[in-house]
Amino acid sequence: MIGIDTFSWTKIIMLKADSWNEIMTEWTKNINFFITREVEKELLHFHGNKDQLWSDGAIFPILNISYQNYLKMGFDSADASLLEYSEKSEHKIITEDGSMLNLNIYRRNNIIQLIDLFRISYSEGFFSEKEYVS
Repeated sequence: MIGIDTFSWTKIIMLKADSWNEIMTEWTKNINFFITREVEKELLHFHGNKDQLWSDGAIFPILNISYQNYLKMGFDSADASLLEYSEKSEHKIITEDGSMLNLNIYRRNNIIQLIDLFRISYSEGFFSEKEYVS
């Protein structure tokens, strides 16, 4: 499954509000994604109840395996909760956070940016060239 962080959701919401309304709505219904309870708290804080695209996915709890270690490293609770899931090979984490991406460089924990997920979606046939050049 794919875990998506708060800032990546903000970008998705911005794309939906701009000119990709149908595309983003359909895309979020077709990808297998999750957020954590901590990410949900941030999303509700920043975006309120409007346009909850994230409601199509699963909401996972904190695992409490390495959560405290990530907090000690300076990550906030939402990032720490996602980073725990990045340790599991069956999950990818989508983030725009430089510190999380840097952590991936030396730990190889399946952490990528939103544009990389769009590239994967394109290669799997979800997006066409039309969406990229419009």
